Amino acid sequence: MSEDETPGPPSLVDEIEHGSSDYTDEELLEQSSFNAQALFLGTVQTLISVDGALGAWRAGIADVFARGWDLSRTWRAEEILDALLTNFRSFGAEIIEANLSADPPTAVLAELPDLELAESLGLDPDHISELFVIGGLIVQRLGGSLTWVVDQNTGDVRLEVITAT
Repeated sequence: MSEDETPGPPSLVDEIEHGSSDYTDEELLEQSSFNAQALFLGTVQTLISVDGALGAWRAGIADVFARGWDLSRTWRAEEILDALLTNFRSFGAEIIEANLSADPPTAVLAELPDLELAESLGLDPDHISELFVIGGLIVQRLGGSLTWVVDQNTGDVRLEVITAT
């Protein structure tokens, strides 16, 4: 570099491990799950401060997701729980156990939310329960109910779906 040239700020490319096109599918899936959790938790945190907004948002989101279901047919509890587990996994949940043939079908999830992510962003991890509230609203439209219990020691979530059939 000559005396006439002034050094510029370091390039972003110099600060990252590899370019955006070099991420593996697994790395992108993990990033997508983190983004979904952060977006969800951040939205809940924001809506809590607006009177009535959280309830309207819950109902609206449940309505949108219910459009993906055939509401004219009868859904079995195990089918509903299996579909919910797929969606929770897309948020980064790990299924510790699932017994879809039990009466009622049950499952246990871990890593929803990712506690390290929530802490690093200053978000309340307990707000992830709104995801289960929305799931419960969808299950109601399908003629059933969703219950969930959070293990206070581990953060694991036990789910159960009950239908009339």
